[in-house]
Amino acid sequence: MGYLEARHERSIRNNDNLKNLADKVIAKDNSIEVYHNKNDNYIESIVFFKGEEIVSIGFHSVPFRWSGPPNFREFPKEGKRPKDGELEMPFTVEDVINGFSSIKNVRHRHDTYFKSKKEYLDWCSYLVRYTKEN
Repeated sequence: MGYLEARHERSIRNNDNLKNLADKVIAKDNSIEVYHNKNDNYIESIVFFKGEEIVSIGFHSVPFRWSGPPNFREFPKEGKRPKDGELEMPFTVEDVINGFSSIKNVRHRHDTYFKSKKEYLDWCSYLVRYTKEN
């Protein structure tokens, strides 16, 4: 399998995993809002809001890794890069619900932080609210 085919399969798998996680989080606590990038063919990251608290989860290709709640246990740091397909969704509903932190802890620019969820969503205007239909 070539690079493009592997990337396509990984994108579909991560998209499905992120949607599944979002659906489970919403089912557990319907006060949580979920946003994703409207420009992505496949969802690569999601942002959860509960009031003025935030947690983001995403997959990065260089190097292959997941990012998520700051309180999440660290992945083992090995000298070799994981192979495609070795990085399944590591986060659970509990990781999301226990991972929220204040929006005021999210860096806005070099020397400032976001003041509110509204400011964050205004700045990140590419984000749209997730629904099961999208």
